[in-house]
Parts: sequence; C-alpha cells; structure tokens
Amino acid sequence: MPRIAGRIGALALVLALWGCDGGGPRLLYGYFARAGDGREAVLVFDRAPVLPAPEALRFDPPPAGTYACAPGGSPGEVRVVFDAAAPFPDGAEVKVFLAGAGRRSPACVLRAGRPHPVLVGAVWRDTDGDRIVDAGDELLLAFDGEVALASPGGGLPLSEIVLAGRDRLARTKIAAVKAEAVPEGVRVTLGEGVFLRPGRAGAAERSEIALNGTPAAPSRAIVGKDSGLGAVSIGAVPLYAEPGFAPFRECGALDLGPAGGNLDPSVTFAGRPGRALAVIAGGYDRTQEPRPAADVFVIALETPAPPLWVGTLLAPRWRHAAVALPPPPDSSVLGAVLFVGGDTTGNMPARRSELLVVGADGRATLGPLPETAGFPAEAVSPPRRDPRAVYVPEGPEGGLVVVAGGDPAGFIGLLEVRWRAGAEAPEISSLIRNWREPLAANRSGHTLTVLETPGGERAVFLFGGKITGVAGVSSVAAPLLLYPRRAAAEADAPWAVSDFGSIDERNLKREGHAAEYLPAQGKVVLIGGEVKADVRDWQPPWIESAIEFNPADGSFLELREALSGVRIDPALAALSGREGILVLGGRDGTGELLSTVDVYVPYAAPAAARCLAFGGSLPEEALGAHIGAVRGNGAVAVYLVGGKGRRVWELRL
Repeated sequence: MPRIAGRIGALALVLALWGCDGGGPRLLYGYFARAGDGREAVLVFDRAPVLPAPEALRFDPPPAGTYACAPGGSPGEVRVVFDAAAPFPDGAEVKVFLAGAGRRSPACVLRAGRPHPVLVGAVWRDTDGDRIVDAGDELLLAFDGEVALASPGGGLPLSEIVLAGRDRLARTKIAAVKAEAVPEGVRVTLGEGVFLRPGRAGAAERSEIALNGTPAAPSRAIVGKDSGLGAVSIGAVPLYAEPGFAPFRECGALDLGPAGGNLDPSVTFAGRPGRALAVIAGGYDRTQEPRPAADVFVIALETPAPPLWVGTLLAPRWRHAAVALPPPPDSSVLGAVLFVGGDTTGNMPARRSELLVVGADGRATLGPLPETAGFPAEAVSPPRRDPRAVYVPEGPEGGLVVVAGGDPAGFIGLLEVRWRAGAEAPEISSLIRNWREPLAANRSGHTLTVLETPGGERAVFLFGGKITGVAGVSSVAAPLLLYPRRAAAEADAPWAVSDFGSIDERNLKREGHAAEYLPAQGKVVLIGGEVKADVRDWQPPWIESAIEFNPADGSFLELREALSGVRIDPALAALSGREGILVLGGRDGTGELLSTVDVYVPYAAPAAARCLAFGGSLPEEALGAHIGAVRGNGAVAVYLVGGKGRRVWELRL
C-alpha cells in the first residue's frame, strides 16, 4: 500500500469560493480516511455541498484509475473513493482543488488521517452508588485520540455539549460545568437538574450526545493534545452506563405451563421480609377457546424456584382485584391474598370472593370465603368487574379492606380482617357491603391509596378513573377521601367524604395513572395516565404531568415537567433513604411498551419538582411484566414478573 507523505504542516484553509456565482460552499481541508491507505479521501466544506462531478476535482499528482464522489458522514463532508489499488505514487504530497467555469480554488494538501479528535463514545459513572443519574455523577466523553482542555481549570462551557429533547446537564443557565482532561477523554462532573438517560445496547430510548463542534467549525474548548486542533462530532453518540452496571438481577424462569398464555392475570406481592411471594391468579386464557382462567401459582421470589401451582379458583376470573393480607409476625402463615370481583364465564361479574393462604412450609390453601357476620359468602362483596381493593393496616392483628368501584356496581364495600392467635387463616367479615352514595356511578381505572391524615387517622384516597354511561366512556377526577374505621364505627352514618367541590377538576381528570403515598411529605403523588372521550376537546388524551395531593388542606398541585414523557399504566416504588419515587415501564401514547425508568423528585419550594433518570432501563425480556415493590427491613425490592421473556427480575433499592 502506498505511504502518503503529505502528513506534514498545518491545514490550508482556502479563500476562494466554489461555484460560478461566488457563493457556494468553501473547501476547508481534506484528508485520507485511513492512514497508509490512499484509496479514500474526505473533503470538508463549510456547509453541505452539492456533490461535485468527478471532473470538477483536480488532484496533483493525478490519480491512477477513476474515482467517484459520495456523501460523507456529516453535513459538509464529501467522500472521494478511488478504484485503483494505489491511486498515488508512494511518498507523494497530494493536493486537491476545485475547478470549473474558469475558476480554481486554492490547493489543499491531503493529510493522512482525520486531523481533528472525534467524539466516539459517552459513558455515565454512578459515583455515589444510588443508581440515579444526578448531581455529582460523572460523564466521560471519549475521543479517538488524546485531548486536552483549551483552558485547563476553567471548566467546560455548557454550550460545548449538544443534547436532544429533554436531556440537559443543568436546569439553570450556568457558564460552565466542572471538567478535566483524563487519558480516556474529558471527565465532566454533573450538576443539579441534570437529565441524561443511559441506555442498553440496541435500545432506542437513550440519550445521545454530540459536541458543538463540526469539521467545518471545530470545538474551541476541547482540542487534540498534540495537534491543538478542535474536537468534532460526526453525528451523535449514544450514552451508556459504565461497564458492569447491572441493577436488575435475573431470579429465574417463569414457566406457567399452558396458563402462561393468560392475558392480564392478577399478580400480587405478599409474604414476609426475606420470604417475598408473587401470587399469579386468573386472567384470560388464550391457549384454548378464549375464556377466563382459574389457575393460581405462587412464586418464592427470594429463593429462586419454579412457580408452584396451588389450585384453581372456584370462579374463573379476570379483571378482578387481588389484595395481600399481611399476617402477624408470630403467625405460622407466610402470606394471604383475597380475590374480589372480576369477569367470569359468560361475561358475568364474579359473585364469590376467594382467599389464598400460604403457610410457612410453602403449602397453600385456596377456597371461597365462609359465611361470616350473618351474610352469605357471595354478598361479602357485590358482583363487579374491574374493581380496586386496598388493605388498611390497623396493627399486627389485622385491618380493613376497602373495595371500591367496578361495573355494573359502583359500590364501596368494607371488610374487616382479624388474625386470631394460632389461626391458620384470617377471619373476614363484611362491615359495609353495598354502600353506593360516594361514587354515584360505576367507576374503573381509578386508584386507591392508603394515607395517614395530620391527626393520625388512616384514610383511603380514591382518585380518577372512568365511568360508563349513555354518552359513552368519560374520564373523571372525582377525588374522595374515605375514612373506613369511622364508617365502621358509625354503621348507620355515611362515610366521611371530602369531595373537594371547589377545585377545578378539568386538568385533573385521568385514568391509567398510578399513585404513591410519601409519609415524610404527607402527600399522595399521582403519576401519568390518559384522558378519554368527552374531554379531548380541551386537553390532549395523554398526560405527562404529576399531581401532588395534600390531605392536610385538600389541595392539589399539578406539575407539568415531572415526567420525561407520556406514561400510561406505570408501576411505582417509593425509594428508601431519600424522597423520591421510581416510575417504571408502562406504555406511551401509541401503546408501545416503555423500558425507561424515571425518578420523580417531589416538589420542594422554591425549586419545582423535577424528573431524574434511573441509570438502567428494564431488561428487554421484562417489557410488559407485572411490577411490584416489597418492603422490609428498611429496604425496597422491586420485582418484574413475566413480560416478553417469561422471567423474574429483581431490583434492590
């Protein structure tokens, strides 16, 4: 292969213009794409040129054979490919110029190899170990050669780094970020208000980074250590986490046999600290004739083992509510789950409530609720599709279950759960089984959140959802604050309900959202969702905001920049050790499953709430998985069950 001797001196910038009118792109410099190989050259112009005809280029000495022009890797570049194995004499200094219409540009000497350092990669380093991309973490910009800062110790201007979309290095405009040149490239220390999303290989949902430096106008702040020439970007490079960063741990396979084809089973997370369980029940069986399914499986999450089939529901069901009933610490029971409502065979609402109890030895019992408190078993909760249920703890011996909403009955029901000493199952009785007044309509797609009022009373916050009427389906806000123990104590009195009638509900309507209570803040946070039907004329159908509800004064605060984008049906997990909520998965406005994970940071005056990025995305195999959090011993474990790959994953927080 010929050796190109033209590897000396500074680049020659031309002064003449290419084109008949004197206003065309200027040829800035040129180089051979690969050192020691003269078969391909790159010409760099000050703007995107029209590809020149081969006869418009002149080489000195002339090349052997022919050549063709093609677009380069970035605007302003033109590739010249020679067909000869050795187009120029060995050792020759090769010059190129443009000629035409009686004009000729000044000659440009072709160098061997790109003269400017090129950005080739970007890596995020989690310096504080919290797995969140936040202040103090580092961003390493890697180049194809060693670089230096033009002003050592002076920082790196924010304008030197180009980001897309909502990505940012800081919320406020500051002159520079802390940066230093290292052998690997340039190390940048991130500041407050950063949003960058490291992505896995092949993922589309990730940040991309470029320099504010192109071959036509290279960077002034980052230069080649030896050449002193400014660094450039040839397109954007993806941002990855540091090698070895793997927050999600695979726990095992999810082989459910034929039931693995079920659509929308309930997945309930129960058990004790160190003995976490996932209970998979019902769903819509697609393996045979479409029909509700009845299979129930139990998975020991922290001791990977195959799912255990424990039986079938008395009434096959899907779109039902499943709620964990935690046993006392000294109980021989590991966990219990109550199943309420749902669709069953013949598209009829399920009438029987059923209880699953898992003993410490792993054995499970499954059956309908017995007759209690003088009510027949089917009347403990009225028939309903798509209800919501939540457990309100009142101490180690038991608590209350609130069942709300569903179709066709929009009733609110109240069950009491009591664990007797030595009992192998809880006693469940109905306190209120058919009280409709607070809802006044069927409702589904809503959330129930247990909170503690400033006076120390436990309450349930009901928010959002949709109602079905003669005019179709409409999203609602319709917030209610329910006091279950007060209602149980005053059997003849209605529940104490706050309807917040003075608020403007137009911006609050949503369904498909998620809710989380933050005890330290004393607030409920409502994340994402969508709006349907009659409200599309005043608000987009998909929601990118979060709402904070303060039960102390019944106020709502909508925060428009709290999420990185649209999230429908996300999963939430409150972080341990800091105020924040992990927002996992869900889907976007087109129905596509999301692998991204956001970190919602609550509102704290004077700064607005902000959205940070988690350092890792959901594994590809976990897209569409059921996600739930298990708390215990001061820590939080997030589990991903099912999804595309039928596996179980764990994230320890």
